[in-house]
Amino acid sequence: DIYYTIELREYKSPETKNKSKKTQEVVDKKSNKAKKPATKTSTKDVKNQTYIVKKGDTLTGIAKKLTGTSANWKAIYNANKKTIGSNPNKLYVGQKLVIKV
Repeated sequence: DIYYTIELREYKSPETKNKSKKTQEVVDKKSNKAKKPATKTSTKDVKNQTYIVKKGDTLTGIAKKLTGTSANWKAIYNANKKTIGSNPNKLYVGQKLVIKV
């Protein structure tokens, strides 16, 4: 006599709920190509101002704090290339950055 046990398991893929809005494609009538609608980003109105770098600051953090979106870090870097240098990741405490985005 031979005795054995079989254990069966059913695997299911976990379902996730997407919290973000689904982007709908818009078809351009002239070219018949699908385009995604432009997304609105909230940005703050920024006038020319100076910012003094503090400990732990990054360009993306400064951009997010002052302009409302971290995507403006490159504009801040380009405006302050002489002050920052060739590496945008190296900021020093006390550096004065001009913010005009």
